Amino acid sequence: MKLDRRRLPLSTSSFQVWSAILHKHLMSALIILAGFLSMHSCNSPLPEDVRQAYNNIPGEVDFNFDIRPILTDRCYPCHGPDEQKREAGLRLDQQSAAFTRLENSGGFAFKKGDLKQSVAWQRIISDDPELMMPPPESNLTLEPHEKAKIAKWIEQGAPWKEHWAFIPPIEPDIPTNLPQEWLRVNPIDHFIQAKLLAQNLTPSSRADKERLIRRVSFDLTGLPPALSDVDAFMSDTSINAYEKLVDQLLDSEAHAERLAMEWLDVSRYADSMACMQMACVSCGDGEIG
Repeated sequence: MKLDRRRLPLSTSSFQVWSAILHKHLMSALIILAGFLSMHSCNSPLPEDVRQAYNNIPGEVDFNFDIRPILTDRCYPCHGPDEQKREAGLRLDQQSAAFTRLENSGGFAFKKGDLKQSVAWQRIISDDPELMMPPPESNLTLEPHEKAKIAKWIEQGAPWKEHWAFIPPIEPDIPTNLPQEWLRVNPIDHFIQAKLLAQNLTPSSRADKERLIRRVSFDLTGLPPALSDVDAFMSDTSINAYEKLVDQLLDSEAHAERLAMEWLDVSRYADSMACMQMACVSCGDGEIG
């Protein structure tokens, strides 16, 4: 008579092996299911504070102006060009690396047009200290408006740009759809006012001449204007009175000193650091080497 091996009882060792295998697969399935549910458990992937900030973002998000500064300040310390400090093999300073498949989870840090499939985004909005990015121990945080910019950037297709220094300048069209009552003197005013209009802001009232000379004097010389200069500017009613004042300040020794001050500060700092480093290196006879 032949024995049906399917009806034979398993030995203790075989049972333990199969139990361990089943337990491993079951736990893997539960982890995958938990991750799926956490990503799809709500209709909106945006927390309330982020959603409010999201609604206040006008127009399109620009990578160089809006996203790159956030990544540089909060993400590059662990996911930047420094290979020695890079965590989880994730690099966010290069386009090819930022959109490639992750080594550990198999997902993508950023999935163009898809917040739920963007692992980096899920970690940014996570409340779990083990998952949230930036991690609590980094003492770095993202404000709601910064999270909102990242969310909108992903939803807009996550367009990447090279650093602005490597992008050839292109002369833009001058904005024209602006309130007629806003004073504009040169084309730069058009661009400034277009930004103000996009953010529901209005220009400040035009400064009087006393305030104007004080501002430009501090800006170009670091000093308040002399009373004689104030009187001369107040009495000058010509159309180019301000331009003449600026030329006068630019030709002054105070302006040259103002420009040199920055370089002198850098020079003194560099010299101090060099002396300190040299003082730490001594020759065998005790002299500084």
